[in-house]
Amino acid sequence: MRHIYKIYYETTPEQFEKIYRSRLSYDSTVRLGLFIKPRHQANLYELYYVPTNRMIEQVNRLQALSGTLTMIYSKLPPVARRQFIHEHIVEELYHTNTLEGVNSSREEIAESTRHIETNKSGKTRFGRMIKSYLRLLNGEFAFPQHPNDIRKIYDEITEGEIARNELPDGEIFRKDVTYVKKETGDIIHLGITPESRIIEGMKDLLQFMNQGEDIPLLIKVAVGHYY
Repeated sequence: MRHIYKIYYETTPEQFEKIYRSRLSYDSTVRLGLFIKPRHQANLYELYYVPTNRMIEQVNRLQALSGTLTMIYSKLPPVARRQFIHEHIVEELYHTNTLEGVNSSREEIAESTRHIETNKSGKTRFGRMIKSYLRLLNGEFAFPQHPNDIRKIYDEITEGEIARNELPDGEIFRKDVTYVKKETGDIIHLGITPESRIIEGMKDLLQFMNQGEDIPLLIKVAVGHYY
């Protein structure tokens, strides 16, 4: 099955609408109740997915690999487990920083992680973020239920890392529009405005993520990240 976004670029608007509506009507289609408005388009589109054999196979494979990893991890001595977690926190935070344009090095993050793990006093760069990873691994985070919970998490992990005049200036999030740009400066994504729409969209997302187990967790994670 061809991805719908590829069909969009290969067909006329009328043909695309016909194919989109047809896919929504499939017996196997799972409609998600989340809506997006693509840039340069007038219509809202409901997100959906069609559980193809390839998708089901990939989900099963990931779950099997996760089970294998858990089994191997459980047999490691405590010192090896700590080192495993330590290295993955470093890699995760380093690549997140790179994606967000934050200057850091693996060595700096590794030193900060050791600082946190040994409970040394004093300010540590990325300390709040590292602590949040450790709390998450220890099951100490409750899943957010309301947009205010998202802001609370944001404030916790960025405390001392962002200048006050750079913090979101809205009721919960931000007032002004934001962009995702290429290195050339070309805009490839435009954030939604006003803030009230961000809040409503976040409510919809949290409702979707907190609903029952009808949709596999891996699919939820992928949909949530995209939305």
